Amino acid sequence: MAGAVHDSFVSGMSLAFVVASVVAFAAALLALLTHRGSTDAGPAVHI
Repeated sequence: MAGAVHDSFVSGMSLAFVVASVVAFAAALLALLTHRGSTDAGPAVHI
């Protein structure tokens, strides 16, 4: 019984780490693709 519990726990944690790494990689790729452009005008200041 303890072996089955341990195996299911390790399997679940491995799956969680794989899913988390895929999500982190996708977020990093999305951040690189959608970076903000730079403007030469500077901030808009209305006085």
